[in-house]
Amino acid sequence: NETSIVRADFAQNILSTLSDNETSELDCVLSLVQYYRENRDLIVFKLKQIQSQQFRKTDWQKTIRKVTPLLVGKKNTPIYAQTIQKQREPDREEELFTIFFSVMHYFHKEFGFNTNFELGGLMLIDRIGDPSVQRRLAKRLQSLKNQYFSDKLKKMLLLLLQYFEKKETARTQQGKPEYVLCQDYHLVFEDMVDKLLSDEDYEKKLKTQSDGKIVDHIFKGESLFAPDPIWYIGDSKYYKPTTAMSENAVYKQHTYAKNVIQYNINLFNSEVPESAYLRYRDDLTEGYNITPNFFIQAFIHAEDFTKTQADFKFDETVTHFNRHFYNRIFDRDSLSVHTFNLNFMFVFQSYINASPTILSDFKKLAKEKIRDSVKAFYSEKFDFYKIEPKGGTKHFVEKYFKLLNGKIYRSSDMRNSPFLILGLEKGQKFSEENGYLMRQIAEDCHFENWKL
Repeated sequence: NETSIVRADFAQNILSTLSDNETSELDCVLSLVQYYRENRDLIVFKLKQIQSQQFRKTDWQKTIRKVTPLLVGKKNTPIYAQTIQKQREPDREEELFTIFFSVMHYFHKEFGFNTNFELGGLMLIDRIGDPSVQRRLAKRLQSLKNQYFSDKLKKMLLLLLQYFEKKETARTQQGKPEYVLCQDYHLVFEDMVDKLLSDEDYEKKLKTQSDGKIVDHIFKGESLFAPDPIWYIGDSKYYKPTTAMSENAVYKQHTYAKNVIQYNINLFNSEVPESAYLRYRDDLTEGYNITPNFFIQAFIHAEDFTKTQADFKFDETVTHFNRHFYNRIFDRDSLSVHTFNLNFMFVFQSYINASPTILSDFKKLAKEKIRDSVKAFYSEKFDFYKIEPKGGTKHFVEKYFKLLNGKIYRSSDMRNSPFLILGLEKGQKFSEENGYLMRQIAEDCHFENWKL
């Protein structure tokens, strides 16, 4: 709401050949949809009221006179399988709601608005989009204008009448081009992706950081060292498929991660309950948990725009790995940024429909995909070992601390056990260093290969 792309009066910001005091068909449509969203409670109440009135009283005099009963039992008790109802006065409100919901259903089918509703027994008007039907409805609404309605329903009537009159005017005039103006579209795209990924239970300072930087997406998920949770930090880029991530964007993403780590360290050092922060640093080994960090870039199936599957994929060819020291995976400055591709048509459709099921299903899939992809990257780049010191964990860490600094870590469930995790970078460049380290610590510990 603080950006330049969202305004309370956005429905009026239309560039066209209309005069300043004239409304367009698009104005009328958006106004009706907005009315529907703002008055759902009233609509539910009125529908239930109308539904309860459908059960009218029986006219027993006409029923006894005109319907032949079934005679049941020895006493020939008359049973009337059909009854004649008393004639009910026409309900003006029910008629108005029938027209309104027919229009809302038409908007849902024609434009994709989320305006479907449980009708509560109301019958929709057929062929609501036909000009002849719309002319007839406009005349009927004109006759209803003089009937008594509450202010809310009177507004509904006037909006409907304005819409039908605008449709009729549009049919008798030459078409005029209209454009909805949207600026800073990359911010719109960020908001689209944020609806698919981010959680609501994050600290505000994690999203809007103290140095003024704003994280696009952040959610809490399982780290690579269960059962510890950790913050997943993401950034969405509205780039062409051929555009590479800029150095500036990568640098900012590393800064986001450092800020989140520091925020949790500050909580750890302050007088707050332990549940208020996530465990990023192990106090014995002084190793840091791995912080998942990622970019999301959209693509389109150029051969078929109707493909709306998510197609959420990890791009193995584009990973940015930043570090202060080589071969120190658990160092605070050892950070990686991974890249994922997502079908733009899925993002767009999900944003418009706002289906809770679609959003929930994708969020679950995306979290699993991101974690598995980050895990696969580190499993390919590093060898991991589970170490059990022979003479006590604390003595072992202190003895070999300079040798193991940034290479060892304990998850929270290892704090009451003697085990440590050792991570060594693969490759010919580190083979001599790793061989020397393993020979040095071999006499003081047992170790075995370990998988993330």
